[in-house]
Amino acid sequence: MTALISTLERWGLVERQPDAADQRAVLASLTEEGRRYLHERRAETAQAFGRLIEFLPPKEKALLLAAVPALELLRTLDERQREGASPMTGD
Repeated sequence: MTALISTLERWGLVERQPDAADQRAVLASLTEEGRRYLHERRAETAQAFGRLIEFLPPKEKALLLAAVPALELLRTLDERQREGASPMTGD
């Protein structure tokens, strides 16, 4: 893990910060460049999947389309949980 973080740090994608709660630990967080890189990679992945979907049989495409609302809800719940809110109560 240390080698991976070191590489990402050299590339300017993450930065290390001491952990105030545990002096033995170091926290790694994305830099602005790291966030931009991650966003670009996710967009490229979504585009690649979009191109591959064209090769699915019509029935499989319909099943995938039917799953979209549930997938969007999962994304929303995940975002709420990452923000510290309860995913289900609207806190």
